[in-house]
Parts: sequence; structure tokens; C-alpha cells
Amino acid sequence: MRRPVMREPWEFTARPPRHTAAEPDRITLTIRRRAGESVEDHGGVLIDFSRGGARFSVDRAIDAGTEIEMRLTADDGFAVRLAATVRWHDEPGSQVTHGCQFASDVPWELLGELLLRGALTLDHVIAK
Repeated sequence: MRRPVMREPWEFTARPPRHTAAEPDRITLTIRRRAGESVEDHGGVLIDFSRGGARFSVDRAIDAGTEIEMRLTADDGFAVRLAATVRWHDEPGSQVTHGCQFASDVPWELLGELLLRGALTLDHVIAK
């Protein structure tokens, strides 16, 4: 039995296209989170990116609902910080994949900068 894509037309939520991250040497990802009174930084790998959120992997699970700061640095020095909330993570392993939602939609200009600098590709992916 096939499930309908949506039960009612008004339940449809448009999702912006997600762009695949370029090779890891083109962009550096650092995830910063507060743990009580201290701040923890985790180096990670950006998987894909959209105006509304991103997927990334780091070496440990970050609980859903945790507010983070995502710092992206392109290989030419261009850097941006984005506030986000972790929405999910997969089963812990050597690298744990996470999905996050940005506090506000990323401006089109920033998405364009990341594409022009080669940090993101024009390849679109379908996220889970």
C-alpha cells in the first residue's frame, strides 16, 4: 500500500533545495555548543546545506533541541556564523550525522557566496 505524499494540500511544506558540500578541504566546519558553564567546539564535516538548515557529522551525538553555532570557513578565508538548533541525529558511531534548522533562513546572497566560492556544489540532494 502506497502512502500519499500529503494527506491534504494545505499540509504541504515546501523545502528549499539542499546543496551538497564540496570536498572537505574547501570548507571547514566548527560546531560550538554550550555545555553548562563551558563552551565546547567540535570539528565536523558539512554534508549538505540549504537556506533553512544543514546536515553535518561530528564525532559525538548532540541531543535534539540543543542550540548550536555553526561556523563555516571557506578555503579562501570567507567565514560565516549561523545560529541553529539540532533537530535529529542518527545512531552514534565513529561519526554521527545530525540535522539542524537555522534560527532564520539564510539570505540568498550568503547561499550564492558559498556556491561561488566552491564551498557548496550545484548538485541537489534529497535529505531524509
